[in-house]
Amino acid sequence: MTAQLNVDVRFHPQAFVGALDAVAKQMPWATKKALDNTAGLVQDVVCHDLPRHFTIRSTWVSKGIRVHRASKSRLVAAVGSVDPFMERQAYGGRKEAQGGGMLAVPRGVRSKPTQRTTRARWPGRLLQRKNHFLMPLPSGDVGLFRRYKSGRLKLMYVLTESVTVEKRWPFFDVAWELIKREWPHQQVKALLEALKTARW
Repeated sequence: MTAQLNVDVRFHPQAFVGALDAVAKQMPWATKKALDNTAGLVQDVVCHDLPRHFTIRSTWVSKGIRVHRASKSRLVAAVGSVDPFMERQAYGGRKEAQGGGMLAVPRGVRSKPTQRTTRARWPGRLLQRKNHFLMPLPSGDVGLFRRYKSGRLKLMYVLTESVTVEKRWPFFDVAWELIKREWPHQQVKALLEALKTARW
């Protein structure tokens, strides 16, 4: 005795074409959503990672890391900082004083690394006090010192024409690794969500 299995396969071209058309119509929206979601993940990870590379004194820097969202007509999402000084942290480079002035590099003005430098402790404000003064340094720069009643001197700032900023923020490395890992998953997820509401 032989068992027989019959399979009846019917192909409906119009339904297939309609399904492809529905997918095509949803692709711009799905891609926009996937781009925005991936960019949001990059923003979260980069902000969370900041304390590994910097001494954090406030939420100022993390609030400056923002997402520029995509649109269906412009499928590009971007993550970056609105603070120009963060670009030097990512690339490294030379910072020059502007307008013939001097850069004030903090030395002993903070009692601990996480202390914020308030306006009252800015160089101009300190120089208004009798126990603070400027003195040339052997390097050719100028030091802003504080003189204690005991006669001890403390270097508060170094005033210089330029400083070298070392690359210390691996923004692009972190972002690229996350994009490579998350983008395929986010694209498929967004497309499946879009197809749920598509008109077939």
